[in-house]
Amino acid sequence: MGTGLTLEAIAELARLAGAEGQAQDRTYVTAGGMLSRAPWSFALVYAWRATDADDPELSDADDHLFQLSTGYEFTPELRLDLGYRFSREDRDATHAVGLLLTYSFDLE
Repeated sequence: MGTGLTLEAIAELARLAGAEGQAQDRTYVTAGGMLSRAPWSFALVYAWRATDADDPELSDADDHLFQLSTGYEFTPELRLDLGYRFSREDRDATHAVGLLLTYSFDLE
């Protein structure tokens, strides 16, 4: 007998040399996952971006992004999601909250 739980994971590593045509390199690291058990879902993602500038006019930076969301599926066509995001980019911290209502339908 199954629990009905589903876990989806994501991991990404990207390294960009000469990012945006400038004398800087960037590294992106992302990790996260979503846990769902109908009708609920929960997701958590963390991302880190490091910028290493060779040009003194460009700055080195470590940026962080944290995202948390939950969703509820009322019917196969109707879903509601609530999310929170925190980011720290170049010493500036921001917070955001979002709400998403989705209705799907066929065009046949």
